[in-house]
Amino acid sequence: MRTENPTIVVYPGYANHTGVVVFGHVFRQNLRHWYPYSDNFFANLRVLWKLFRVKGLGGVQVQLCIGAVVAETTTDARGYYRFDLQLEPSVGYGWTAVDVRLAPGGGYQAPVAQGRVLRPALNSYDIISDIDDTLLISHSLNLWKKLRLLIMHQPSKRKPFDGVVAHYQQLYDANSEKGSCLFSFVSSSEWNLYPFIRAFSRTYRVPRGIYLMNSLKTRFRDLFRTAGGSHGHKLEKIEEILRYYPDHRFILLGDDTQQDPVLYMQAVRRFPLQIACVYIRHTRRRPQKEAEAMLGEIKRLGVPYCYFAHSAEAIRHSKKMGFM
Repeated sequence: MRTENPTIVVYPGYANHTGVVVFGHVFRQNLRHWYPYSDNFFANLRVLWKLFRVKGLGGVQVQLCIGAVVAETTTDARGYYRFDLQLEPSVGYGWTAVDVRLAPGGGYQAPVAQGRVLRPALNSYDIISDIDDTLLISHSLNLWKKLRLLIMHQPSKRKPFDGVVAHYQQLYDANSEKGSCLFSFVSSSEWNLYPFIRAFSRTYRVPRGIYLMNSLKTRFRDLFRTAGGSHGHKLEKIEEILRYYPDHRFILLGDDTQQDPVLYMQAVRRFPLQIACVYIRHTRRRPQKEAEAMLGEIKRLGVPYCYFAHSAEAIRHSKKMGFM
């Protein structure tokens, strides 16, 4: 059945001194808002069922309006669109408003969607952070525990690790004195869970930033395949940011539940001069030998690291290093 009123979603984008990247989805459903969570088990299960049954609208023309510039692209089979434009002059520092709309003549009607793109100043440091089990307690290695958290707890009642938001806020504030700091949140979770992540971030006042998540899934049974995620996707997105800002230096934050130490070691190996430090949260009873081996390699490559169990340790280390 033809959808006459699809929904356009614009995720936070980013810019440098010559260009801008804007991306999002066009959904078949006429979604006035993302589905809200509650304290009711069955209501939350229904929310997840809806989130993993969203359908992207493929093959439609989408227009980006930023200032006097209008650009056009086509959504892929899952409704995803991406603009990667070279602009002269580029957008100013800080956050800039953009509009995304469906191109005229496509047979569909949808309200213009507003979004924002961030151009960070050339600060001392920008930040790239994992989400699951780095910022947000997720049990990402245990599918059933992860699903239980998603179903039983609305975002406002999910918990970050003690002290992690304070660490992030201090890093953001210290490195935004000369202009906006780029905070990139990279996750193996799918875009289906973006509304949940954003609600959590707003509740706990996580620094505003961009989100780089995994491909949209469109079948409810795919929900049971979310544990672990695609680690290759995370490395790809990390390197994408590093290449886009070759004159910026970055702090990487992750944990030892998945492959962050391996991925960060690979990023350091390829971009050693751009990475100022690596932070890995120790989430298990004992330090992981593989994580320690990767961190040893990172140190050998000339990049310091902090393998910590509590955010207070990371805060002390960041102060000692002059990051904040």
